[in-house]
Amino acid sequence: SDYTASRLRASLILHLNPLHTHMLPLIPLLLAAAAAPAQDMVGVSWAGTAYAIASATGSGAALGGTGYASVNSMAKSPGGTLYAMAGYGGPNALITINPATGAGTLVAMTTLSSVRGLAFDAAGTLYAVNDSSGTGIGLDDIYTVNSTTGAATYVGSTGWFGVQGLAWASGKLYAWECGSGSGFG
Repeated sequence: SDYTASRLRASLILHLNPLHTHMLPLIPLLLAAAAAPAQDMVGVSWAGTAYAIASATGSGAALGGTGYASVNSMAKSPGGTLYAMAGYGGPNALITINPATGAGTLVAMTTLSSVRGLAFDAAGTLYAVNDSSGTGIGLDDIYTVNSTTGAATYVGSTGWFGVQGLAWASGKLYAWECGSGSGFG
Protein backbone atom coordinates (compact mmCIF):
# COMPACT_ATOMS: atom_id res chain seq x y z
CA SER A 1 0.00 0.00 0.00
CA ASP A 2 1.02 3.64 -0.31
CA TYR A 3 1.24 3.94 3.49
CA THR A 4 3.63 1.00 3.73
CA ALA A 5 5.71 2.19 0.79
CA SER A 6 6.01 5.70 2.20
CA ARG A 7 6.83 4.31 5.64
CA LEU A 8 9.59 2.13 4.18
CA ARG A 9 11.00 5.08 2.27
CA ALA A 10 11.04 7.12 5.49
CA SER A 11 12.75 4.37 7.50
CA LEU A 12 16.44 3.67 7.58
CA ILE A 13 18.30 0.42 7.31
CA LEU A 14 21.55 0.68 9.19
CA HIS A 15 24.79 -1.27 9.36
CA LEU A 16 26.10 -1.73 12.90
CA ASN A 17 29.72 -2.45 13.52
CA PRO A 18 29.67 -4.18 16.95
CA LEU A 19 33.36 -3.46 17.42
CA HIS A 20 32.99 0.26 16.86
CA THR A 21 29.33 0.60 17.96
CA HIS A 22 28.21 3.01 15.28
CA MET A 23 25.61 2.71 12.56
CA LEU A 24 25.61 3.78 8.93
CA PRO A 25 22.46 4.11 6.77
CA LEU A 26 22.29 1.33 4.17
CA ILE A 27 19.24 1.38 1.91
CA PRO A 28 20.46 -1.32 -0.57
CA LEU A 29 19.81 -4.07 2.01
CA LEU A 30 16.05 -3.56 1.51
CA LEU A 31 16.42 -4.44 -2.16
CA ALA A 32 18.71 -7.40 -1.45
CA ALA A 33 16.24 -8.79 1.07
CA ALA A 34 13.45 -8.65 -1.52
CA ALA A 35 15.52 -10.73 -3.94
CA ALA A 36 16.26 -13.52 -1.44
CA PRO A 37 15.10 -17.04 -2.37
CA ALA A 38 11.65 -18.07 -1.11
CA GLN A 39 11.49 -19.99 2.15
CA ASP A 40 8.87 -20.91 4.72
CA MET A 41 8.76 -18.49 7.63
CA VAL A 42 7.43 -18.24 11.17
CA GLY A 43 6.37 -14.94 12.73
CA VAL A 44 5.05 -13.83 16.10
CA SER A 45 2.59 -11.14 17.11
CA TRP A 46 2.87 -8.71 20.01
CA ALA A 47 -0.03 -10.62 21.59
CA GLY A 48 2.02 -13.85 21.50
CA THR A 49 0.48 -15.79 18.63
CA ALA A 50 2.88 -17.63 16.31
CA TYR A 51 2.10 -17.73 12.59
CA ALA A 52 3.28 -19.81 9.64
CA ILE A 53 3.91 -17.45 6.72
CA ALA A 54 4.21 -18.40 3.05
CA SER A 55 7.14 -16.32 1.79
CA ALA A 56 5.92 -16.50 -1.81
CA THR A 57 2.54 -14.90 -1.05
CA GLY A 58 2.85 -13.33 2.40
CA SER A 59 -0.24 -15.15 3.58
CA GLY A 60 -0.22 -16.47 7.11
CA ALA A 61 -2.02 -18.95 9.32
CA ALA A 62 -2.00 -19.08 13.10
CA LEU A 63 0.03 -21.95 14.54
CA GLY A 64 -1.01 -21.28 18.13
CA GLY A 65 -0.22 -19.22 21.17
CA THR A 66 3.31 -19.00 22.54
CA GLY A 67 1.97 -18.64 26.08
CA TYR A 68 3.74 -15.26 26.37
CA ALA A 69 2.64 -11.67 25.71
CA SER A 70 4.56 -8.67 24.39
CA VAL A 71 6.63 -10.77 21.97
CA ASN A 72 8.57 -8.21 19.97
CA SER A 73 11.53 -9.99 18.42
CA MET A 74 12.58 -13.37 17.07
CA ALA A 75 15.70 -14.94 15.55
CA LYS A 76 16.70 -18.33 14.21
CA SER A 77 19.92 -19.83 15.57
CA PRO A 78 22.45 -21.42 13.20
CA GLY A 79 21.19 -24.77 14.54
CA GLY A 80 17.61 -23.93 13.50
CA THR A 81 16.07 -23.12 16.90
CA LEU A 82 13.69 -20.14 16.99
CA TYR A 83 14.31 -17.75 19.90
CA ALA A 84 12.16 -14.80 20.92
CA MET A 85 11.99 -12.21 23.70
CA ALA A 86 8.75 -11.60 25.56
CA GLY A 87 7.86 -8.89 28.05
CA TYR A 88 7.95 -5.12 28.17
CA GLY A 89 9.00 -2.66 30.85
CA GLY A 90 10.52 -5.32 33.07
CA PRO A 91 12.75 -8.35 32.71
CA ASN A 92 12.27 -9.96 29.29
CA ALA A 93 11.83 -13.71 28.99
CA LEU A 94 14.09 -15.47 26.48
CA ILE A 95 11.96 -18.23 24.98
CA THR A 96 12.15 -20.81 22.21
CA ILE A 97 9.24 -21.28 19.84
CA ASN A 98 8.15 -24.62 18.41
CA PRO A 99 7.75 -23.95 14.66
CA ALA A 100 5.08 -26.66 14.31
CA THR A 101 2.78 -25.65 17.18
CA GLY A 102 3.81 -22.10 18.10
CA ALA A 103 4.27 -23.09 21.76
CA GLY A 104 6.85 -21.09 23.68
CA THR A 105 9.24 -22.55 26.25
CA LEU A 106 11.07 -20.43 28.80
CA VAL A 107 14.86 -20.57 28.45
CA ALA A 108 15.76 -17.87 30.99
CA MET A 109 14.84 -14.44 32.28
CA THR A 110 17.09 -11.57 31.17
CA THR A 111 17.91 -8.20 32.69
CA LEU A 112 16.81 -6.49 29.45
CA SER A 113 13.54 -4.56 29.52
CA SER A 114 12.53 -3.64 25.97
CA VAL A 115 14.10 -5.92 23.35
CA ARG A 116 12.98 -4.99 19.84
CA GLY A 117 15.29 -7.07 17.68
CA LEU A 118 17.33 -10.28 17.83
CA ALA A 119 19.86 -11.78 15.42
CA PHE A 120 22.36 -14.61 15.52
CA ASP A 121 25.74 -14.33 13.85
CA ALA A 122 27.19 -17.33 12.00
CA ALA A 123 29.11 -18.41 15.12
CA GLY A 124 25.88 -18.63 17.15
CA THR A 125 26.22 -15.44 19.21
CA LEU A 126 22.81 -13.88 19.88
CA TYR A 127 22.59 -10.08 19.60
CA ALA A 128 19.72 -7.96 20.93
CA VAL A 129 18.73 -4.33 20.52
CA ASN A 130 17.19 -2.95 23.71
CA ASP A 131 15.78 0.40 24.81
CA SER A 132 17.62 0.50 28.12
CA SER A 133 15.63 3.52 29.35
CA GLY A 134 12.66 1.22 29.93
CA THR A 135 10.39 3.91 28.49
CA GLY A 136 10.23 2.71 24.90
CA ILE A 137 11.60 6.05 23.68
CA GLY A 138 15.24 5.99 24.83
CA LEU A 139 18.45 5.41 22.91
CA ASP A 140 18.84 1.82 21.78
CA ASP A 141 21.76 -0.31 22.95
CA ILE A 142 23.22 -3.52 21.54
CA TYR A 143 23.82 -6.53 23.80
CA THR A 144 24.96 -10.08 23.33
CA VAL A 145 22.69 -12.57 25.07
CA ASN A 146 23.74 -16.02 26.23
CA SER A 147 21.12 -18.28 24.61
CA THR A 148 21.31 -20.75 27.52
CA THR A 149 21.41 -18.52 30.59
CA GLY A 150 19.89 -15.26 29.28
CA ALA A 151 22.87 -13.28 30.61
CA ALA A 152 23.16 -10.01 28.68
CA THR A 153 26.46 -8.25 27.98
CA TYR A 154 26.51 -4.62 26.87
CA VAL A 155 28.22 -4.07 23.51
CA GLY A 156 27.48 -0.37 22.94
CA SER A 157 24.94 2.29 22.11
CA THR A 158 23.55 2.51 18.60
CA GLY A 159 23.16 6.26 18.98
CA TRP A 160 19.67 5.88 17.52
CA PHE A 161 16.06 5.78 18.76
CA GLY A 162 13.51 3.39 17.26
CA VAL A 163 15.68 0.45 16.17
CA GLN A 164 13.12 -2.30 15.59
CA GLY A 165 15.00 -5.20 14.03
CA LEU A 166 18.41 -6.83 13.57
CA ALA A 167 19.81 -9.17 10.93
CA TRP A 168 23.22 -10.59 10.08
CA ALA A 169 24.16 -10.72 6.39
CA SER A 170 27.58 -11.23 4.80
CA GLY A 171 29.29 -10.98 8.20
CA LYS A 172 27.70 -7.63 9.08
CA LEU A 173 25.04 -6.74 11.64
CA TYR A 174 22.21 -4.67 10.16
CA ALA A 175 19.45 -2.82 11.98
CA TRP A 176 16.11 -1.40 10.89
CA GLU A 177 15.51 2.01 12.41
CA CYS A 178 12.14 3.70 12.18
CA GLY A 179 12.25 6.50 14.73
CA SER A 180 15.16 8.94 14.41
CA GLY A 181 14.18 11.82 12.19
CA SER A 182 11.89 9.74 10.01
CA GLY A 183 8.64 10.98 11.48
CA PHE A 184 7.68 7.44 12.44
CA GLY A 185 8.22 5.36 15.52
